[in-house]
Amino acid sequence: MYGTLVDVGCIVLLIWMTRREGIRLFDLGNYRRKGWLRDVGLGVGLFVLTAPITVGAIYAVLALLQFSAPSSGIVLPRWATLYSLIIWWVVWAPVEDMTYTGYAFARLEALTGGKWLLAAFVNIFFMVLQHSFFPFTGVHWQSIVAMTAGLIPTVVVGAWFYMRWRRLLPFHVSHWLTDLMTVLTVSLVAGFGG
Repeated sequence: MYGTLVDVGCIVLLIWMTRREGIRLFDLGNYRRKGWLRDVGLGVGLFVLTAPITVGAIYAVLALLQFSAPSSGIVLPRWATLYSLIIWWVVWAPVEDMTYTGYAFARLEALTGGKWLLAAFVNIFFMVLQHSFFPFTGVHWQSIVAMTAGLIPTVVVGAWFYMRWRRLLPFHVSHWLTDLMTVLTVSLVAGFGG
């Protein structure tokens, strides 16, 4: 649940910062009424492209390090599993996309004079750092290295596509699918508790 509390904090900060700039929160996503179906299709395509890259890189690095993460033996309470399946991934993806890509990336790009690759790498640092330490318990350095290796190519590909599309809905869709896949996997592995 701390993830959703972080999301609430990010939304409050984003509303405050965008108001100071004279824009609305939803201006960050460049959302359109026309063409939304195309954006959904682009998001599904982006997921199909990046998911195998991320998963493949993570498992390749784990294999190179000859590391297999031990089972945590965690059994999630039913309410936590339901919360993860119904609320967490739905909220997390768009808030993260608006924070990193809609707000931070666009401003880093402006500060670096349009050098999107530099902006992407600065953004990668923050995005990868955040994801690499999930969860807080049972983290091994090998897992952190593998997660970092898996996310870097995906974030670079995402930055490249964002430079062309300049809309967040495709990224929300891809991110939703990624997070849903993660939640389903964790729920199946951890199982339902009482």
